[in-house]
Amino acid sequence: MWINPFIKKMEWQFIRAIEHRCDKHTICRFNLNKYDYAKTLLQSLKRSTQFDSSKPVAQFNSGALCADDYKTRLTNIVGSANTSHLKLTITFCSAILVITGLYMFIKESAGTDKLTWQPPLKGHTVSSPFRSVDKIRNYKPHQGVDYITKNDSSVLSVAEGIVVVADNKTLDPNYGNTVVIQHKGGYQSLYSHLKSIKVKAGTWVSSQQDIGVIGKTGKTTGVHLHFEIIRDNQRIDPSVVFNTNI
Repeated sequence: MWINPFIKKMEWQFIRAIEHRCDKHTICRFNLNKYDYAKTLLQSLKRSTQFDSSKPVAQFNSGALCADDYKTRLTNIVGSANTSHLKLTITFCSAILVITGLYMFIKESAGTDKLTWQPPLKGHTVSSPFRSVDKIRNYKPHQGVDYITKNDSSVLSVAEGIVVVADNKTLDPNYGNTVVIQHKGGYQSLYSHLKSIKVKAGTWVSSQQDIGVIGKTGKTTGVHLHFEIIRDNQRIDPSVVFNTNI
């Protein structure tokens, strides 16, 4: 029997459309907060990687969708892809790793060895410290640290982990080319304004691996690296982790 090769693709598009319409209808009908709804979906995705297949449970995610489909679905739920909700966006990216099983790898390794932190640049100078106030940020406290060094210097991973962002589209455009790495222990490191990116989302990186080149993409006054450390969705002073092996 001849099978139309487009049937499978049509089925996949149909499932995507159903999921999108169900999300939209559910949020509107029950007057739900879209961010709370998205977080509930994330929890469902996490549970789907952990439950015993011999004991099926009710879920509101589909096995027919891939990681990119869920990234699109989450983006549609919360609205604009250029949302300024950094914490939520990074959480979404981490959730995509849950689907592929990489999140479980980090979770399982969390208690094995101490996380050793290394600087993101060689021979750098701090040009803007954590919580500093400046006109370019509308006099709001700096959420990271800015480093300057020689042009075209390599940017290095501060610890081993998995890349969850490696582009100039996932986060706010002001960040420019950005890499975010998920580390064990609930930590994430962010590197922005890069001239170029040398890693891809979903790949494992070792400590001090070359992940990009220092640059001035996004909103910036010159070549530098904007660096952040995030733990449990809260930005913390990078100097704290660099002075301590977690």
